[in-house]
Formats: sequence, C-alpha cells, structure tokens
Amino acid sequence: MSSTYSFPGHPKAGPSRQPDPVPITIAVPKPANTDNNQQRALLVGRSDAEYILEPVAKQLLAAGVSRRSTKTALRAAARRVLRIAASDAGLPLSTAEKHATSVVQKMIG
Repeated sequence: MSSTYSFPGHPKAGPSRQPDPVPITIAVPKPANTDNNQQRALLVGRSDAEYILEPVAKQLLAAGVSRRSTKTALRAAARRVLRIAASDAGLPLSTAEKHATSVVQKMIG
C-alpha cells in the first residue's frame, strides 16, 4: 500500500504541480479634463472666499464705498484665498485670477 502526501515540501510528496498563472489586470487611469480638476480643486477655496467675503462686501457697500472699489478690493482678497487653494492642489497660480473674478461677480453682480 502506497500513501501519497499532498502538501509540497514533504520528503515523500509526489510530483509537484505548478499553479496556473493568474492574469493581472492593471487599471490605467484615463487622462482627466484639466478644467474639471481645477474646478474641483478650487471648489472649497471658492466657497470659503464667498463665505468670508460676503459680509465684508455688504459692510463696504453699506458704508458708501463705490461698487468699483469694492469689487477691486474683494477680487484681491478672493485671489489670495484661491492662490492658497491652487497652491495646495498643485495647480498653476494663474487659475486663481479668473476664479476670483467669478467669485466677486457672484457676490456683487
């Protein structure tokens, strides 16, 4: 009577059989739209700028400061907030300028 051992490495084990190779699938990410990435990265910065600067805008306008001067000051402040957000996301700092203008337009119109 012969006995067979089924685990490899045993001195009385039968011929070892190599397992079938397992196919490996590597997911390659598709290049994303740069504008969408910028919008997503600056979303928090935009909402922060709007939240912080809206009461400032109301106070400046209530104090009699012209809309033009208010827009200029708010645009500079929004640009600073958005430059920080762009820098954190690794985006070019020039993206902050166009988004700062849209933040101020949304607040004052």
